[in-house]
Amino acid sequence: MTTENHPAAAGNPPSVTAVIKFLKSAGFQHSYATESISEATGSGACVRAAGRHSGIVSVSWSEGDHDFVRRMSALGAVSASEVPEHPEARDHAREYAEALAPRYHVRVDGTHVYVSARPELPARPPTVPIATTVRKALAAAGVEEDSRRHGWLFRVVDQPDHTRVAVRSDETLAAVRSALEAEGWIFEQSETWQHYALKITGSTPDRPARLRALRAERAARPPAPAVEEPPAVEPPAPAPAPVEPVAAEEVQRTPRHYSRSGVAYAVGMRVTYRDRTGFWRHGEIIEISPAPDGGERRVHFRVDAYQVAPARRAAKHMPNRPGKRCPSLDSDDVWVVALDDKDLGCERIE
Repeated sequence: MTTENHPAAAGNPPSVTAVIKFLKSAGFQHSYATESISEATGSGACVRAAGRHSGIVSVSWSEGDHDFVRRMSALGAVSASEVPEHPEARDHAREYAEALAPRYHVRVDGTHVYVSARPELPARPPTVPIATTVRKALAAAGVEEDSRRHGWLFRVVDQPDHTRVAVRSDETLAAVRSALEAEGWIFEQSETWQHYALKITGSTPDRPARLRALRAERAARPPAPAVEEPPAVEPPAPAPAPVEPVAAEEVQRTPRHYSRSGVAYAVGMRVTYRDRTGFWRHGEIIEISPAPDGGERRVHFRVDAYQVAPARRAAKHMPNRPGKRCPSLDSDDVWVVALDDKDLGCERIE
């Protein structure tokens, strides 16, 4: 309750770093931290400053490069301008707004959420547990927080008027719900595009009795029997295979082709080519052949990945890093370029 002696606390002004940290703690994916060579899932929250000194932060759902190219191909579009707005972008913006509203003032405008400081934060009921207490209770109930195979399974974050638990899978959701009910906490459940959201808003009146019964039950459980593993017996090392002498002329079986600049190319070697649209194309050489007229040699390579190439000459004090690397959608995409092309070289791993 707000009184003259105990005025309500005002919210902190948002910053890009604080909003990103909160959204990740609340279970939402950040678009800049998800692209990789092995798993191109770059769709997520894009957080930017709406103005240099305005104190407003803009949050929107950004479609990853790989997902955008696949949707563009499915629509049969020729250019990016022909691809319409993603039909779920507005729904994702409302999900961000719902999570941010307790701690910030939010305004939804289409696919963007504009976040600013709240003049007054909602009151926190004394029966709402803090995030650390919830994590300890879930750990005592045997609910695993992280998995090597699936990544995070649940996340807990404090809100001004409740505690939010983000749960990733149905199996973990059942275990988390059982643990929260056993602890005597009152919660509400909703769903986003990435996870289930549980809001702990208070405690039941009989929570002390529930805790006593829960602790007595855990104390009465017999300890898990120790499993003795038999000592590992290492198999005998196999006898080394006889090494046959290799003739000098057979040491280098793959023919090498040298460009004018002295770079050696061979079939099976991985190369990177900068195309005229500003992309790096990565792939493996499948053939090196002379031109039909017997002139300049040509390199045939199958493209399996691409990324936005950095500028040839970046402006002063500006970063000059390549874009996110994505797998090629066409597995039969073979490019043919001149062996002496200045934009062809050994594969760049950046």
